[in-house]
Amino acid sequence: MIPSAGAAVLTYYGVSGPLTETGSTIIQKGQAVGFALAIGVFIWLAWFYLFGLIHRLKERQLVNALIAGGLMVGTIAAIDAPFNMLALAGGPAAQMSLVDMAHAYEQRSDAMIASATATRQLLPAIKVQGQRFAKLKTGEEKSGTYSGKPMPGKVSATFGQIADLLDGLANQLEGSLAHVDGLQAELTAAFRQLKTFAYQQGPIRARMEGASAAADRIDALLGQARQYDFGASIESTLASLDTSLLRPQASTDGFAQTQATEIAAVAAMAKPVADNLRASLAELRGRTLPAAATLRPESPLTAIRTYWRELLPHWCAALFIDFAPAALLFLLIAARRQADRDD
Repeated sequence: MIPSAGAAVLTYYGVSGPLTETGSTIIQKGQAVGFALAIGVFIWLAWFYLFGLIHRLKERQLVNALIAGGLMVGTIAAIDAPFNMLALAGGPAAQMSLVDMAHAYEQRSDAMIASATATRQLLPAIKVQGQRFAKLKTGEEKSGTYSGKPMPGKVSATFGQIADLLDGLANQLEGSLAHVDGLQAELTAAFRQLKTFAYQQGPIRARMEGASAAADRIDALLGQARQYDFGASIESTLASLDTSLLRPQASTDGFAQTQATEIAAVAAMAKPVADNLRASLAELRGRTLPAAATLRPESPLTAIRTYWRELLPHWCAALFIDFAPAALLFLLIAARRQADRDD
């Protein structure tokens, strides 16, 4: 009777918890009480008859009784174990869901910060290269350093194109970093709030509601941050470097041929810059996490199944309440059979 009463109490708690989500009226509480009492009575009746009768049976009747009793107890356990589990571990399971959600969002934020840090480290080198090609353009126009004629021409225009692309990339990255830095303070505050709901003690439903609101705010901020894609800016600059440089045709004119040769040399000078940008782009893409589904806390009923490995001891306890008397029953059968043999 004591295990049956304990199972009834746990069943009531497990049934009444989900019912409270829809208002927990008197009728619903009555339904929970009725269901829990029915489960408790059926558990008591099943074991009462098994303990009282099965050791008296032999041969075919014993087999039939064991089959019927096994079906009865197994069905009750299949119905009752999830409710026992909700009572024993519904709160811890939902807590695990909150912690995992906070950890996943923290990973996304860390990836964004790592991407911004790598871009910030790359920015000075881009500026230096842009200034370098700008100086080469000025030198070519003033003294004809490469073509031999101090005037604007194709060589200086090539230098200018590269300098403009690098300067534009630097300005674009600076603007994106400024916006991301502005969002960082708001993200930090939102994460602090999310972790407070995830790790503090208190009613789980109120914490799940607060964590969901904080996650909504983080999703909005991360969506704004994704608009400033550093990799896309670098990728577009690389495409421009590959396609927009002047490609002069070979000519029999001496000066035109000199310009063609020097433009090819300028393209060779720009190639290491492009290779470094391409390597930086690959690094940024590696730091960026793939797009993931929106995360929200799981309800206790869902969480006990999601985290069943971590909650395996609780599942064993939930099933033990319903199945434990079976071991005592087999002991009783063995003892009675031995007594019959001794007689």
